[in-house]
Amino acid sequence: MNMVNNPTGLRGTLTAYAGNMVQGWVHSHTEPERQWAVALYDGNQLLALAHANAFHPQAPGSGLHGFSIALGDAQWHQATALTLCLANAPEHVLEQVTLTPASATLHSPESSRVQWQPGLMLSGWMVEPTAPQQPLTLQVRERGKLLAEATPKQWLTYDQQQVKGAFNLTLPFSLADGEPHTLTVTDHLGRELSGSPLTVQEWPNGLNDWIRTLAPQLPAATKALLARQLDRYERWLPRAAGFCSYPEWLHATQLPNTARTSKGSIGIVWLGAAPKQPTKVSGLTLQHRSADTATQENPAAYQALLQQLAQQTDAVLQLSLIHI
Repeated sequence: MNMVNNPTGLRGTLTAYAGNMVQGWVHSHTEPERQWAVALYDGNQLLALAHANAFHPQAPGSGLHGFSIALGDAQWHQATALTLCLANAPEHVLEQVTLTPASATLHSPESSRVQWQPGLMLSGWMVEPTAPQQPLTLQVRERGKLLAEATPKQWLTYDQQQVKGAFNLTLPFSLADGEPHTLTVTDHLGRELSGSPLTVQEWPNGLNDWIRTLAPQLPAATKALLARQLDRYERWLPRAAGFCSYPEWLHATQLPNTARTSKGSIGIVWLGAAPKQPTKVSGLTLQHRSADTATQENPAAYQALLQQLAQQTDAVLQLSLIHI
């Protein structure tokens, strides 16, 4: 461990303190490669020592200036304030935070994470730090306005428990306007998830819209090459909107002056029993058909069912109903 008496250009911060885990980073712009030994105090009581040599996404430079400290239950519940300083220089305080009763339940990178997938989709996980089985509601806001919310439905392992904490959340199609949107993601108690805020920027027709609107000055050959590269990128990381956004997507992607004499229609083949109350989508006609086990095992019968739907609709989907 590196220990100094009079460091200069040194900065340090605590970035998360929840569920007995304290995380942060320490970095000096005058000695950017140096990794420091740090101490964590509660008043005059030393709680722990650590070496700030782990990767931290917010740390300057290489990022290898982070630390994680796991406190004991008694230490965490009795602490009233956390003071970060150098290991051999308690008088050199880098940061100090006062703990409140709510501090113990704030989200940390272990209990929450949100990330933007390509398209209008957010994914991640969110678990109540002190009661993993307690359900939470995810909320997404822009400038304080609620845009979307959902309850995690997917299973994950947290603190050696199986809990429903993972999620995929579909964002409104109105965000696909080519403008950057900064979103704040919290639970229903207002606690922000790790990774929030984040910025989403999408176009109705994908990244090729960017070429037409933001790069018109590029030579034709350059734009053609860029279009091919973006097409490959979107095949690797396909961008998508929620099925409920079909009417908005259809309106945004229609060619100018194109007259439609009827609504769009989709045929859905259910493998097994169809849902008792099929979903309805505004601006879209859905035709539902059930394919029982005998039909699925008979290629000719199944092909006839598909051909019948294909003649009556614009597209055909194959779905199965999963009971959770």
